[in-house]
Amino acid sequence: MSLTLDLFAAAGFDRFSLLYRELSTQVDETDTDAVFVESSNSQFGLAAWLRGSLRSPATATGFGLYTLVGYFLYALGTRTVRSPQECAARRLEAEASIPVYRVGESSESVFPAGGVVSTLFEWGTVVGITVVFSPTGVATTVVAALLAPAVIRLAARFTQVFGALLAVLLAPAVALLLVVGTGSTATLAVGVLAFLVTSARQTSDRAETTLERVQRLSADDGHDRVVFLATQTTVSSLRGRAADSIESEIASVWIRRAFRSGHRAEDG
Repeated sequence: MSLTLDLFAAAGFDRFSLLYRELSTQVDETDTDAVFVESSNSQFGLAAWLRGSLRSPATATGFGLYTLVGYFLYALGTRTVRSPQECAARRLEAEASIPVYRVGESSESVFPAGGVVSTLFEWGTVVGITVVFSPTGVATTVVAALLAPAVIRLAARFTQVFGALLAVLLAPAVALLLVVGTGSTATLAVGVLAFLVTSARQTSDRAETTLERVQRLSADDGHDRVVFLATQTTVSSLRGRAADSIESEIASVWIRRAFRSGHRAEDG
């Protein structure tokens, strides 16, 4: 039997209250069997963060900056360091009698698995920037971008409120440090570029893997119709893949607009 999908495309940063209200409405209106969320069940530990940083220092720097900005915005919007999507999923689990599955990739997957060549290239790039600019400035940039998110993540393991407080305090401090540091702009530019390139390369494969997880878990647990909450990039990729799949069909697509009401796409 074909699986019916109702896709819910969430904005990257959003108001939790609006997101949850529209998600709840979507669940009620579609009479769905389950909700799938693009969020990982596994914790991204400090050991994995260290391995990824040693293997891909440029990508890790960009990812660290992206994560720090995310934590800061999450803290302002949800008073935790969890995304609005994850907060909405947790509230749905607590208040609605409907199963919620997390089918996202672990954050560790963001680091490229390019082997020795990729590692040498990234280290060579970082060393090159260090030679051209100030070794102290470059080292400060890399360490700040890697250490700040790790400290926030560690604090959040004790309590989300503590993690959110640290995010609000550390993000502006790190930003000020990077602004005045020699070589910081070049280091961050290379790091962000490496992170974006790696993420773009993985988007297609990630969407295919995610769709397969949704189909497998739905078949195993007997779900015929499900809502899938994911980022707009993932939903865009899924629309094409689900349309070509004989195992699933798209019934509707709801698109959130950050801090504003969402709307239903004209075609499924």
